[in-house]
Amino acid sequence: MQTVSSTTESLQRHQGRRIQGVPTITTFVGPAGLAGLLTDGKIEVDILKVPHHGSDRNVSTDFFRSVIAKHYVFSGDGSHNNPDKATLAMLTEARKTKKYTMWFTFRLPHITNFFELDRANHTRNYVVEFRESNSASLWVDLEEELNF
Repeated sequence: MQTVSSTTESLQRHQGRRIQGVPTITTFVGPAGLAGLLTDGKIEVDILKVPHHGSDRNVSTDFFRSVIAKHYVFSGDGSHNNPDKATLAMLTEARKTKKYTMWFTFRLPHITNFFELDRANHTRNYVVEFRESNSASLWVDLEEELNF
C-alpha cells in the first residue's frame, strides 16, 4: 500500500483503489490542505471518510467540489448532531445530480428526515446506505463502477 500524507490528510492506494482519509481535527480541512494531491483543483477517490463524523465545522461545499468520491462514509452516532444536516446539504449541493453513495454507521432520525425533504425538493442521483443495526461494521463494495 502506498501512502501520501501530510499533517491534514492521507491518500491510500491499494489495488488500483483510492481512499481519502481526513482525520478528525478541530480546524477546517479544505482544498488548501490537500493542494499536493489536487489536479486542476480536484481529486477523485473511491471512498472519502468524511471528516469529524460529518461535522459542518470541518467541511464546506467547496471541499466536496474538490474531493470527489464514489462513496462517502459518515461515522457520526448523533453526538453533537453529527453528522450535521448542513454537511449533507453541502455534499448534495456540490454533487448536484451526479451518482454517488453515502454510507452511515447509524440510522438517525435527523438524517432520514433530511433525505426525505431533499428528495421531495430536488432531483438527485445518490444512494443512501445504513449499517445494519446488528452488524459490527459497515461494508462498502468497491467492485461496482460508478461514473463521476
